[in-house]
Amino acid sequence: METGKSSGIPCQEESSKKKKRWRKYDGYKHWNEMAVSKIRSEVIAMIENLESTKEIKIILCGGTGEGISSLINNLCAAIRGTFAVVAQPSGYQQITKRYKVHHSTFEKDGQMRRLRLSFADTPGFSGCPGHGSSAAAIQACIMGKVANDEKIDPELTDSDWEQRVAVTTKASFIFFVANAIFVPDDGNIDRVQSRKRTYESFQRIKAFSYDEGITVAAFLTNCDTLDEAVYNNVKNLYYSEKVKKKVEAFSRMIDVPKLRTYPIVNYKDNSNVTDRMVMQALIPLKECLIDIVSSIVCAKGR
Repeated sequence: METGKSSGIPCQEESSKKKKRWRKYDGYKHWNEMAVSKIRSEVIAMIENLESTKEIKIILCGGTGEGISSLINNLCAAIRGTFAVVAQPSGYQQITKRYKVHHSTFEKDGQMRRLRLSFADTPGFSGCPGHGSSAAAIQACIMGKVANDEKIDPELTDSDWEQRVAVTTKASFIFFVANAIFVPDDGNIDRVQSRKRTYESFQRIKAFSYDEGITVAAFLTNCDTLDEAVYNNVKNLYYSEKVKKKVEAFSRMIDVPKLRTYPIVNYKDNSNVTDRMVMQALIPLKECLIDIVSSIVCAKGR
């Protein structure tokens, strides 16, 4: 029997069967190995079928310690099928201080190959002026540039062509990341004064992104802390009324459509990479990639 977390607590299928899903994803009713294989293949195929010179870059931003790096690890693990610390969360070492691009990989013919999909890990916004990332720095990253107050990771060299291509590529999508614990139930931003500066920075980035024709999505991390049923079985993520209400509040607070606001459960090691954990990361990623690929195809046809 699968476990929802590494704690070894058994999944409780009954709780998901009695309740109605508040968000449905056609074709992915059963979160099992077959469904994982199908959606993972679809995600990889969407990117592989693009012209060979195109690099899809997704920039993740949010407050310090909200789970940006952990979400990158989630998404990369979901594509690869095994967990590895790709981005260093603040819980592992120090808080991310530099803009760094992480490539996703997948297995093909028994070998790991690089997918032309990269995730940009950015320094978190700080509630204190002069610390963390700035909206101007993130905007520079979006355009494939680096602002004067932002440093590229020193590991990058002129010979590291793939990394430099990703760094200098214009962003295809923006993911705003926030910890569910810190989002007020009523969505009133005035209740989170310590994070108000973060949300104000995001509003500037969102407006800039829309002007550049770049879509924005929001990810609400650590949703297993909202409901014990989700903690026990991540499939309950889309059955939980508590998660639903928090997603709706977050959507109102940052003015991002509900259908582009995704709950997520972060995991920290390979013992958590169950079919259900992978599905809850792949489903929103696929939805966002559909938007990205569609915009690329439309732009090419003009």
